[in-house]
Amino acid sequence: MLTVFRKIRHALLESNSINKYLLYAIGEIALVVIGILIALQINNWNEYRKERKIERSTLMEISFDLMKDTTRIANDIARMQNSRNIIGSVIAHIEEKEPPDSAFSNSVMAAYSAHSPTLEKFNSAAFDLLKERGTDIISNTELRKKIVDHYTGEYSAIDGWFTNLRDVWTLEANRLYDHFRISVITDDDIQMIPNNYNNLINDPSLMNPFYHFEALMVSSLVNLTQLQHKTQDLLNDIRDELGDK
Repeated sequence: MLTVFRKIRHALLESNSINKYLLYAIGEIALVVIGILIALQINNWNEYRKERKIERSTLMEISFDLMKDTTRIANDIARMQNSRNIIGSVIAHIEEKEPPDSAFSNSVMAAYSAHSPTLEKFNSAAFDLLKERGTDIISNTELRKKIVDHYTGEYSAIDGWFTNLRDVWTLEANRLYDHFRISVITDDDIQMIPNNYNNLINDPSLMNPFYHFEALMVSSLVNLTQLQHKTQDLLNDIRDELGDK
């Protein structure tokens, strides 16, 4: 091709036709410019494909983490609901002034043992990777905002809630020592036995730790259930986005 152009250029120069040569030169420049533009377009297209490939990979990694999170949140909800039921049974036992027995003492111990409700760390490896790659890699601006808000807002808020919860719970749990003592029946049977059960059933103020435990559990369940819905909604949005790519 270059040989053809050289021959045309040489023929025009020999013909002394300046106008024709200028037209040829302009045409040759135009072809070069077009070639450059085409090359740039191909390069941009390749870069776009690479970015979309990285975007898809990142979204898939985040969706995997969110799936694991939804499972563990469901487990946390089930565990806390069980603790709430145990606390409720202790409150009912005392309010109804039923005589203390081993089942009651075991339930008090179980309620006390829940004094440090903990959540496993959320799976944030994929989000950390997204931050390294740059959040702009997510082309859907609305989805990008939801992802960032979920990890920096929702997860951070629930972590803060449970940090405060553990502190308050520990204070209330320590108050139980004023009216209960821990007794090791066997290695597998550890109970909290009331020091004076009559005082407990006749003075409602002594029940405050249990009422507080119950209120904290209810609030925790509300917060976790809301987080569960938001996590599932975000997971559904990512799945929809992946289905479009």
